Amino acid sequence: MALEGTDRRFGVVIFDDTQDDPGNAIATVTEDGVRTTYDRISGPHELATDVLWWSNLPYEVLFRKTEMWKASHLRHDKYLPVGPGEALREWNCDLKYEPPERAGAILTMLFYRVMNIAFGLLRENRPRLSVDEAFKGKTLRDDLRGLLPEFEYPRQEAAQALKRGVAYEEFTNTMVRAPRDTKRITLRIPRLTHAWRILEQPAPQGPFEFVDKSRLRRLASPSEWVVDSEKPVFSDIAVKKMDDRHAPIFGFGNATNQSERRSRNWIPQNEFTQLSKFADLVVRGAYVGETYGDSIVDRCSDGVIDFMSGRFSDFSWSAGIVAEALWRAAALPEEKGRSSQGRAGEERPHTSWQGVWVRGFDKGTMFVHATRLMELGYPPVSYGIGWVRCAVFDEQKDAFIRDAVTLGLVPQIADVPESFNVGEAEIAQAWGGDKKMALYVAGLLRRDINFLWDMDRLITMDRTDRTAILMRYRERFAPV
Repeated sequence: MALEGTDRRFGVVIFDDTQDDPGNAIATVTEDGVRTTYDRISGPHELATDVLWWSNLPYEVLFRKTEMWKASHLRHDKYLPVGPGEALREWNCDLKYEPPERAGAILTMLFYRVMNIAFGLLRENRPRLSVDEAFKGKTLRDDLRGLLPEFEYPRQEAAQALKRGVAYEEFTNTMVRAPRDTKRITLRIPRLTHAWRILEQPAPQGPFEFVDKSRLRRLASPSEWVVDSEKPVFSDIAVKKMDDRHAPIFGFGNATNQSERRSRNWIPQNEFTQLSKFADLVVRGAYVGETYGDSIVDRCSDGVIDFMSGRFSDFSWSAGIVAEALWRAAALPEEKGRSSQGRAGEERPHTSWQGVWVRGFDKGTMFVHATRLMELGYPPVSYGIGWVRCAVFDEQKDAFIRDAVTLGLVPQIADVPESFNVGEAEIAQAWGGDKKMALYVAGLLRRDINFLWDMDRLITMDRTDRTAILMRYRERFAPV
């Protein structure tokens, strides 16, 4: 299925050197998401300008260490929520060992599908939108934010509170020690499932009013007040004590960057409620909103809702990437053009009131999984953004994956041992996530790339071709 109304093509460029002076590379292009062509190039100046290129260049290299950001048709490695290397691992490939022309072909077709799905959603809202107008942000999250409702961004003092490292972290580095000779293995909730759960949560609505210490002193228990409040509460807290079972995992205030070790002290109500179950919290101030209103997804267009709940979205890796970009777009800072109004001399908040609740839900959800995995004997070293990463011995891998399945988590295909043997019926019974995902999970654990590839491309295919593939797999899995 071609992108209607555009001559723009999509491609992936894999540079040999991604740090100093990017030059030689393999550039792969597709026009239809099925056939690809590739060339060996000597530098970015040889990249065709009618192609939107996804590259393996880090953000720092593209925007700060070189002048390559001036190439408006070139995107950095984290333009999508997943980088090229991680994407390949999720398709049982390794960028270090895979022939670059084959790796480029796989990535190019996946990139085409992701952008095809995203463009289809954007065109429903603006039928005359061109690809160049649609995809001009630094990330796909920036490009998709127009599909979401307007969010509320704080002003003045409240804006200082909604900062990364002060009100949230992108993910959590735990204090759990990883034993020697273990391997880090990442598990995640299927992306679309996680996005749906986040976006269907009731969203806080303002205006938010500040409650100072003098008003808090009149309360018998400010902590219980925060937990019991029917209105959204964003609290300035100090953690006096936390039990030693949860403290190393929850990691409140743990830094993710050695050069930016700030002390976190603000927390949304959903995260506060969870933390208060095993920590002694002192509330020093708070912002209280008006109410909990409709969810974010309830305020989206019918096209977005149909996409999130569509029968072909669940089994599509590419649809999952778009869904993750959507929920993460809900936590972005205010657009610069709009932030200038009434903000002379003010610092911008790093997210909205709704965005900090979104991050709190993600943190809380993955903390529960990290805690459960710790109880099962798999030390979690980090978690967040829909995933948890554990330290696992080689001899634990099979048991680790089976336990993950019961929690509704899936590994990257590259981490599934070739000897791993489990049937569809067993997985369907053990799977602890959304039951309609059980067949997809079975395919993943069988390392059945052909099945997963066909399921991924269904969402971008014509109805006739789609039906033929579905009939073939319906017959194959009929006994199950």
